Amino acid sequence: MMEQACSTFVLVACTLSLSVHSAQAQSSKTKDGEDAETLDPIVVTGAADNKDTIAQSEISSDLIDRTQSATIPGLLSSLPGIELIGNSRVQGQSINIMGFGDSEDIEITIDGAQKSFEKYQQGSVFIDPELLKVIDITKGTFSAEKYGAFGGSVEMTTKAASDMLRDGQSYGAFAKVGFASNGNELVKSAATYARSEEQGFEVLIAGTHRSNDDYSVAGNDEELALSAGNLLTGHFKASLEREDHFFELSGIHSYSDDYKPWAARRGLITASDWSLNKYGSFDEYLKTQAVDREMKDTSISGTYEYNPDSELIDLEFEVSYSKTAQHDTRRVPVTDPDYSAGLYVGGDDSTLDYSIYKLDLKNTSVFNWGDFENTLKYGVQLRHEVRDSMAFKKSYVGRPEYNDGRLQPYNIPSGTQTIWSAWGEYTLGYGALELTPGLRYDYIHSKGEANLATKYNNPAMNHDYGTVERFGFSPSISAVYSLTPNIKLFGDYAYKLRAPLIDEFYDVGSTRATATQLQNERVSAKRIGVASTFKDVLLENDTVKARVAVYRNDVSNNIYRLLSENSKKYDDPVPTYGNLAGYYTQGFEAELYYDSERFFGSIAFSRMQGKHDGTLKDVDASTDQYVSEVAPTKLVLSLGYKVPEADIAFGWKGRFVDEQVKVPDNYTSLYSPSKGYAVHDVFLTWTPQEGRFAGLEARASIENLFNKNYRPYFADGAAPDKGINFKSSVSYKF
Repeated sequence: MMEQACSTFVLVACTLSLSVHSAQAQSSKTKDGEDAETLDPIVVTGAADNKDTIAQSEISSDLIDRTQSATIPGLLSSLPGIELIGNSRVQGQSINIMGFGDSEDIEITIDGAQKSFEKYQQGSVFIDPELLKVIDITKGTFSAEKYGAFGGSVEMTTKAASDMLRDGQSYGAFAKVGFASNGNELVKSAATYARSEEQGFEVLIAGTHRSNDDYSVAGNDEELALSAGNLLTGHFKASLEREDHFFELSGIHSYSDDYKPWAARRGLITASDWSLNKYGSFDEYLKTQAVDREMKDTSISGTYEYNPDSELIDLEFEVSYSKTAQHDTRRVPVTDPDYSAGLYVGGDDSTLDYSIYKLDLKNTSVFNWGDFENTLKYGVQLRHEVRDSMAFKKSYVGRPEYNDGRLQPYNIPSGTQTIWSAWGEYTLGYGALELTPGLRYDYIHSKGEANLATKYNNPAMNHDYGTVERFGFSPSISAVYSLTPNIKLFGDYAYKLRAPLIDEFYDVGSTRATATQLQNERVSAKRIGVASTFKDVLLENDTVKARVAVYRNDVSNNIYRLLSENSKKYDDPVPTYGNLAGYYTQGFEAELYYDSERFFGSIAFSRMQGKHDGTLKDVDASTDQYVSEVAPTKLVLSLGYKVPEADIAFGWKGRFVDEQVKVPDNYTSLYSPSKGYAVHDVFLTWTPQEGRFAGLEARASIENLFNKNYRPYFADGAAPDKGINFKSSVSYKF
């Protein structure tokens, strides 16, 4: 019933928005390039100018400040088709887009630097949102410029001096303090910045410290053990502009050292009577479940742009480096001094470093032939990823087959992967139609690092850490058609590849072989939709933006751990991973945003489904298995009111989520069936623009207003989400 009601409600709303203004389209004064208006303070759709932005969503710094979210996945989860994976522990959160929940399926960048972390049951992005100017979200993999990223991309841009300076300032400073009642969370931020118009130079230096105690879960006073944390983040950004040349250098570094579950996504931690008797107390038992975890996350990027007075040259060169380093150390229970953790969970001490070096050179050429408008974008890319893994297990000391306990975990191999790529997109514009075919070529070179332990480096078991090469073309085509000046139709198709990861090639075991036989995974992605922008709808100078889209992704040769009947298709020793028969995901999304001088609001709806060909245990099974990464039906509503004369805005947001019972068996799914729920938030902001308080921003909100006890589908384990949370912040620009 809820699914039908939600679908009908959104479709009616969007249809009304489109139909009411079809007749007004010819008299509208809105120009084609002016529909990128910022709707404050809600998420907005991208500009309906071209195929790159028509299906894009944007989260501005205003929305980041209002929500006071501690994580990027938490910020994105209000968008249709996007969900947070994990629970309230910051280090255990990642992103699911359109049914793709693996880290390799979502491309995440910060100022162009690629972020990636694929360790089992960990988060994928650890940037503090306080330092961000904007987040651009593109769903799907329809751009020839992108490698893989079947689910989409999340591009984060940090703040620069020009974003912080008040009118007329050449230098300034910023200070902010925020508090949240749940977990006694405290956030302190400061920045200093300067700009010289004459020299074309600007610089910003900023820092943020975030700390919290254990969070309380919804509906009761129970705490989510090991969710307390401290995160210190520093950021700098400098740029220089000289006539046709622009240079920018940006860097960000975060550090934390906390006591965490080895599997950061883990839910509530409970101890049996047997465990309590053995270890004497719950705190002693926790030592067998948790680690002292030191996390360092670094990104550095440099950009050079050359844009002379020529339509044929708009050159951009990016170079970046990013590294995520995790060091885990086990504590020893007093009652069990010989305790030694399993190697599959890192042993007694482990390190894992992910480093990515990236070069990106591209150019845009514009040339017209009569009535045809032509744009050619093309470029070359180089991405080099290094994974360095090491562990120590004290119970293996004295055992040479395990190298006396110093070895790489068999399920977290070390290695390198280098991707050389060339791509191009040609946009042909004629009248109301814009057509963009694209083509991409990738050559992927992978090489494992031989395990120090002969137990996992045994040629007789087909443990092969040698070089593997994969390559292929990825064609795509997109179209945008202006039905009227206010309504545009769009459609996309792409046939993209993703090569196997280091983890998938070289994950072994005492009875399992490396999987150097793996072939590229492919997706055939399709999408059609309509986007519209109208002004002067209900009130003078108001704006309505609407977007509706349907999509389908058919994945072939999907890579998965070989289980049961699927493993019997191989001779012994069986490789750890194999290519399966494939699966599909498909869905419907609708968005409607309204903004006026006083009123604002939004509707966002998404519904999806998906099935495997056969099952993850048996591709020849007669019954197809549901895809566990498919999110439940979701409706997010917001409504607010602005008082311009007092610079005040306040409002409400409701999140209504249906049950999810179409789940495969627990052995092939991390997620168990979930019930439907509704959660309500309210907020208030005061941002005076003039007078003695100009430069001040005061914000307050209440999340989970009624302390609803609920568990999101993608929250691993049985942990309810965070309980009622009072948030407030005050900032000032000097």
